[in-house]
Amino acid sequence: MAAPPSLGREMPARTITGQYTFKKNLTEILNCLNNDELRMIAVHGMGAVGKTTLMHHVNNCLLGTREFNKILWVTVSRDFNIAKIQNSIARQIGLELNVDDEETVAEILFVSLNRQRFMLILDDMWDLLDIDMIRVPRPNAQNRCKIIITTRQLAICNLMETDKIIKLDVLQKGDAWDLFRHKAREVVDLPNIEPCAHEIVGECSGLPLAIITVGCATKGKSSVQVWENALRALHEASPEIEGMERQVFSSLKYSYERLERDNIKSCFLYCSLFPGDYEIEKDELVQYWICEGLIGRVDSLEYASNKGHDRIEKLIESCMLDKIPSDDTKVKLHDLIRDVALWISSSSRDFGKFLVKAGLGLQEAPMVERLDRS
Repeated sequence: MAAPPSLGREMPARTITGQYTFKKNLTEILNCLNNDELRMIAVHGMGAVGKTTLMHHVNNCLLGTREFNKILWVTVSRDFNIAKIQNSIARQIGLELNVDDEETVAEILFVSLNRQRFMLILDDMWDLLDIDMIRVPRPNAQNRCKIIITTRQLAICNLMETDKIIKLDVLQKGDAWDLFRHKAREVVDLPNIEPCAHEIVGECSGLPLAIITVGCATKGKSSVQVWENALRALHEASPEIEGMERQVFSSLKYSYERLERDNIKSCFLYCSLFPGDYEIEKDELVQYWICEGLIGRVDSLEYASNKGHDRIEKLIESCMLDKIPSDDTKVKLHDLIRDVALWISSSSRDFGKFLVKAGLGLQEAPMVERLDRS
């Protein structure tokens, strides 16, 4: 008896132990897939929050249900082109596209997919992608297909006309500790290590990739000095912890690089002058930007204020600033996003450098010699 055709490929998925936040998000997505009114779904959140990991688990869950005829995974990424996406889909449905004509390729793809119920996962989207250009049949009531996109950009969710946007938030404190303990192992239970370990988890502010990276870097290390040094590095926004620059800082920096104009980049970097997770008054922030000349030339203070508030919204949509759920007049900067901003401003030659000594209770500026060294 012939084996049934492959539904899709199993994706590598980290073991998730006791994470309420993760399980809640997984359940929400699976429930959305069972809702025939929701045909295109977006998973939106800041870099390193776990969008791809979550979708790996969704993909693997659905492989066991045989609810879809095909489960297709395409990593769109930063520099995508239509032909690469088409070829990736074609390979996954067993097609050999030995033709160069784009219209012929598109028609073959459409006819093949039009016969089956599929779910298409478009991971890591940074720009608008025209589904019709790929020639993937659009999900409708008849074919009951689904398309899920993951992105850091809320604007992409809206431009793709998604029916549902699921915002992934950082881990709750208990989940963050469980994940860290799973990676760093039992050494975190040592009486002389545990207090420092809790502080380190607090510095990671619930960001899964940061928790995993620091947990792996400190795994099994029983030296208090090593743990205190890791905590100092996190306090000082230093990427010296093994893996932090390559895996965490560089990932988050790309969101900064995607900001459209230099002025909005300067506005973002300015936010790092506030302490991490500090609730910043929007009006106050805009006034600071105006006074520093970061808004650019405008005809009136009213226009400048409107432009400033528009930039705040763009930074929120790009997951560079966070809303305060209980107060629409304020925003805050996630601790690690702030660390990346400080890292960028201290190393970039494009903008003036900042020297930030937050939380030290300074009553006067540091000596000039120290400023020069910085």
